Amino acid sequence: ELVLSGRQDRLAVGWPSFAADGGGFGALVVGPEVETGRIDEVAQSMVVLANGMERARVATGDDVTSPWASFEALIDHATERGVTLRAGQIITTGACAMPFNIAEERVELEARFDGKYLRAIVGS
Repeated sequence: ELVLSGRQDRLAVGWPSFAADGGGFGALVVGPEVETGRIDEVAQSMVVLANGMERARVATGDDVTSPWASFEALIDHATERGVTLRAGQIITTGACAMPFNIAEERVELEARFDGKYLRAIVGS
């Protein structure tokens, strides 16, 4: 998930503003399928590179989000309001790696995990 934040210091504005950024993210890059029962194990192997330099690893401690809890909250919210989620809709519920800022005009991002990789080029 590539967020185009409207804030210079996204950490200073707090979670509600950070979540709002997620509502207007810039791109979603979908990689290979990971078995549901292995998601936590696979996440521990995560490393993200930008232009070949390591920029992030898996979140730890207070920075860890719970995609499962977020998904449950979404389902509860939709159920309370009578909203039906349609087949094929994509729901993003959190990232495994720590977020980081990119200042370059063009950057090649690579996420490595579980012996696999996912690449995207951002910018012109």
